[in-house]
Amino acid sequence: MSYQSGHKRPSRFWFGKLATLVIIIVSFVLVSGSLQSRPQSADESTKEVTATDGQKSVSKDESPHTAKMLGAKSCRWCHPAEMRTWIETTHYQTHKTIADTPRVREILEALGIGRDQLNQWCYKCHAPQQAIGRSSHRIFPGVTCETCHGPAGGPKGWLDRHAKYEFGKKREEESEDHFRERTSFCDQAGMIRSVQLYEIAESCFRCHLVSNERLVNAGHKPITQEFELLAQTTGKIRHNHHVDQTQNAVAPTLWTSQQKSAQGGDTVAATKHRHRILFLIGKVIHLKFALNNLIRHSDPERDFFKNNAEMVVEAAGNLGEVLGEFSGAEITPPKELAVILQSVISLQPKDEESEEGSADKAEPEEELSDEEKMQALQDQIDEFKIDVDLLKDPKVANKFCEAARRTASLADKTAKSWSSTHESMNLEPIDALLE
Repeated sequence: MSYQSGHKRPSRFWFGKLATLVIIIVSFVLVSGSLQSRPQSADESTKEVTATDGQKSVSKDESPHTAKMLGAKSCRWCHPAEMRTWIETTHYQTHKTIADTPRVREILEALGIGRDQLNQWCYKCHAPQQAIGRSSHRIFPGVTCETCHGPAGGPKGWLDRHAKYEFGKKREEESEDHFRERTSFCDQAGMIRSVQLYEIAESCFRCHLVSNERLVNAGHKPITQEFELLAQTTGKIRHNHHVDQTQNAVAPTLWTSQQKSAQGGDTVAATKHRHRILFLIGKVIHLKFALNNLIRHSDPERDFFKNNAEMVVEAAGNLGEVLGEFSGAEITPPKELAVILQSVISLQPKDEESEEGSADKAEPEEELSDEEKMQALQDQIDEFKIDVDLLKDPKVANKFCEAARRTASLADKTAKSWSSTHESMNLEPIDALLE
């Protein structure tokens, strides 16, 4: 039906116009808010770095992950308390450590590079990037959500799916089948969730224990903040607000709520157990990363090798302490722990004369009790050291690297196994080490 001039429009016509206007206004407010989520600084995430075609050394991250990076602003609507906590942490502030300071200039000079090459050496850990075109990237300040939890964007990204519960239902009402389907999708998309302790440890140590030999030899710290996994994840960078935005819980709250549902009660014991296994996995992954660095070294007399050799000895000593806590206890330590320590002992470099002498002196082994075996293993770990001078011999160095590779692989497999089977492990004896 058509309406002539002077006739009134029907009310539903004006209602449609008003609804369209409201949608436009709301959309504008949402977009504006996402662009103004917090005060911006001169080195804010809108800074762009132009890459020149054909130059791999410019400030451009060639990793395919950059195309999936969305930035912390994509998380703020559902995680406002987490965002406020993050901005106060060293994770957010870390991009400032690569500012134009005397310390940074010293390292760049030692490397023989300019600030236009910071990405190759610094940005991947200090300031991740987002691809916004064929030759341009946006730099995000600090260690963002996706640095630890995995890039969330892309056609098959996890951002839109990770909190999408069944239609019309709350999170607490989600069926087990839907939960498994949703979390499986997120895992495949590369999301690192709070239940994935091995992946969390790997993500942390990938930056906190520096694997770039030239960078360490140029003066960068080999490990940042004397990094200890449990202390850091339950300390200043903790951001467990999700279920209750007014509290920063001692453990991830989605994980805690799942534990409560599964156990039907108090989650204090489950949280204590999580801390124990996270502590233990952290020590094993620390050993693995330091060993892999030793395998890749090119000069045993430079800082990179010496620092990582010290870390291997330290990590082995820490695992020896863990074993010692089971001494006299009725609880049996994880069998993999002794296997790793025995593998570490095999690393100790020996020249040919020492090996021949020890073979001549070998005596038939006495039958030892489990307690005596544990003590003997601890004593060997206490005496364990890596003699750098012996590794100048190519034969000794090759044997060492072969043993280091085996031990690193064993540590990796053990950490993965513990991450998925730890609920059946009793680790109460190590509580004293967690204090």
